[in-house]
Amino acid sequence: MPKRRVTENDEVLAAYLFAEEGRTQAEIADELGVSPAVVSRMLSKADGRYLERKLRFLRDKVSAPLISELETRLLAGQISSELDRVSQFAAGRPGPRVRVFRPAAEASGEELLATFAKMAAPYVMQLIGGSSRCGVTWGRMLAKLVAAAKRLGTRQKAATEFVPLAGEPLGFAPTSSSSSILSDEFQQLVLGSGHHARSLTMLPALIPRDFNLQERITIKKLIGRLRDYQEIFLGAKPGDPPIAESLDALITSVGRHPLGFKDGSLLDKDEERPLFLGDIGGVLLPKRAEGPGQDRKLAEAMADLADRWTGLRVRHVRACADLALAAPSAAVGVVVLSVGGDRAPVVFECVKLGLISHLLIDGALEQALLDVCRVRSRI
Repeated sequence: MPKRRVTENDEVLAAYLFAEEGRTQAEIADELGVSPAVVSRMLSKADGRYLERKLRFLRDKVSAPLISELETRLLAGQISSELDRVSQFAAGRPGPRVRVFRPAAEASGEELLATFAKMAAPYVMQLIGGSSRCGVTWGRMLAKLVAAAKRLGTRQKAATEFVPLAGEPLGFAPTSSSSSILSDEFQQLVLGSGHHARSLTMLPALIPRDFNLQERITIKKLIGRLRDYQEIFLGAKPGDPPIAESLDALITSVGRHPLGFKDGSLLDKDEERPLFLGDIGGVLLPKRAEGPGQDRKLAEAMADLADRWTGLRVRHVRACADLALAAPSAAVGVVVLSVGGDRAPVVFECVKLGLISHLLIDGALEQALLDVCRVRSRI
């Protein structure tokens, strides 16, 4: 290959292709018309100027038994034991594997989410790296996770298909943390640009309350014609299982305000929100009915919402968790990321229902969950 003068622009482009697009040195050499050895020198020169190289644990160099031993040592001790006891008693199954990440105490709001996501991203990406179909819900936590995963600087060696599990909120400001957008970003992160996930962007997450029976039937008929919705929730053709019922991984978070998107909730603030603890990926978690008429009121609200809700159902979450329990080496299960002590009641309820396989939390939520466990043990 004839020699040519390497410019600063070449170095910048090489650094960009290497870090942003995951190109190999040989691919960069072909792109720039130089030898791989020249590319190697350019990348070395770009270190610290245009490149920030990060240490990466070479997992494939370590035996499976040793990896298992290391991960067991990292799992949170007391909270794991407490939640396992709760899950065994309430659901008759082992509790979730718990990891606690501890951002700086002064972090709060968006900074807390971003810092937590940065700490959790390598663990999450390693978890889902072996899955074949991974469901994705929505929210700021998952948006921060995607952003952190992009900054890891390494391309996952996986053929995972990412699947959106909820439509779009009606009547809210546009969001960059919808299920379809996040699924697509995960897909491109793993397989590279040009690879796109299925999309539910035309799907309303919840049919409006004021639609009458005939209007609801019409909307459902239209929704059923959407190919991606049909494959995810109904099956590609009669007799085919829906994708949502055969996920081997699911990434989600929990909401303290049920069905809450950034600018509000899809529930009636005064009538319906008080009936629910929160949600996991859109799956509503009802409070225990208290007072006269509450059972009937809750049942009516649940029936109405179930009729109007178009996304993830509790049976889908449970099927994913069950698959991981039955075949832990072949399935990841339900991965929940959550921060803040105020999420403790929602997370605790999910554990009682056996819906969580892996729980990633911060120190504040760990302490709040321990407090809930202590209180419930005395009831």
